[in-house]
Amino acid sequence: MKGLREIALIHDLKKQGLSISAIARKVGCDRKTVRTHLARGLEALGKILDVPRIATALEDC
Repeated sequence: MKGLREIALIHDLKKQGLSISAIARKVGCDRKTVRTHLARGLEALGKILDVPRIATALEDC
């Protein structure tokens, strides 16, 4: 699995209009991996980070 920065970079490059092949070359991964991360969307990042749990922990401080 790619790190959070790489996943965010993949989404950013797609927003800039780069093709899947160009993104794969730039990030250094397979085209299928790029497609997978784009299909999952940025919501997957929120699940990875577990944003509600972090917010709750900060409120308890």
